[in-house]
Amino acid sequence: MLLKLKILVVYFLILVYVSGVIGIILQPNFFLPFTPFTLILTTFVFLLFQPVNKSSYMFGFLCIVLAGFTAEIIGVKTGLIFGQYSYGKNL
Repeated sequence: MLLKLKILVVYFLILVYVSGVIGIILQPNFFLPFTPFTLILTTFVFLLFQPVNKSSYMFGFLCIVLAGFTAEIIGVKTGLIFGQYSYGKNL
């Protein structure tokens, strides 16, 4: 049962991302505001199907989130790491 649910969720995420890419190409003003929701949905699905019963897993996940967020802040504010860039209104 759980395997079927995982397969359905994977297909759903594929549908979301493919329709998002096509939608951003054809109607960016409509689809771009949904970007944060897609990222939140993907994170939720990732956490839902991971074995969170180990504290080491959660510690590792939080370290990765913190490192990524810190790298993004440094990149946006200083241009280091990824070069000069900025986020639009959607993020």
